[in-house]
Amino acid sequence: MFLNDALDWDDPRRFEAQFKWRFYELFCNTTLGDGRPIVDELWAEYGPAIVKQWAAEKPGTRPSLWWKYDAPEPRRPRESQAAYLKRHRLLLPGEGKPARIAAS
Repeated sequence: MFLNDALDWDDPRRFEAQFKWRFYELFCNTTLGDGRPIVDELWAEYGPAIVKQWAAEKPGTRPSLWWKYDAPEPRRPRESQAAYLKRHRLLLPGEGKPARIAAS
């Protein structure tokens, strides 16, 4: 859930024992020595599938971790996500239809 922006620091579950330290690991992108993957490893494995689902639901945009790990360069001031993705030819098939992007 964290990888697709669905879970954030304000999530009340962060105080539950089973999630407490995992939240810390995810937000700090570090491991507490238990061998579990951290954010960059999780994104490398699951990022492409997350972006595909994200683009289908929110065309012309990307989740925050895509911008951190996959964006080729920062966006220009006042440039929309859709314009950036189009300029870099990063829109997925079917995502570039103006009506779908305008509706999001």
